[in-house]
Amino acid sequence: MSKSHGPEQLSLFIDGMLTEKEAHHIEKHLEECAACRRQAQEMRRLRNDLVEFGVPPLPAYLVHKVLRKYQALQQQPSFWNSFDFFTKILRPVTLVLAIAGFLVLWFYPPAPDPLVSEAARKYTLIFESTPGDSILSTDDQALNFALNMRPATTTGENK
Repeated sequence: MSKSHGPEQLSLFIDGMLTEKEAHHIEKHLEECAACRRQAQEMRRLRNDLVEFGVPPLPAYLVHKVLRKYQALQQQPSFWNSFDFFTKILRPVTLVLAIAGFLVLWFYPPAPDPLVSEAARKYTLIFESTPGDSILSTDDQALNFALNMRPATTTGENK
């Protein structure tokens, strides 16, 4: 066989395990190469002989011996079984903590920002002391007031 197809490729070809393209390539090579064709015929004959043999039955004692060893291994405590306790406890604890956190956020909203409270208080004092319309007639003026703690002039400049 050439370097591109070794005995492994030929064996895969005989077992039907190659892609269509690879199988076509091997077939083409076998038409040209008598040595590879003889090797393929020998592999087919060997494969057919092995298939005729069949699989021998396992002795009964071997099956029982393997099952006993498997069951013994299953009954031995492993290192990872010690962590089973933690997973059984952590799931409900995590659920309870998540629910408690949600309830805390639901019933106890965050405290208002003191800067915002002071701005609202000053705005209320100015608004109540100003007759008629507020001097903060636009959103920009109200935002400027809240950020600077003083009302903006009607032209948009600060006093």
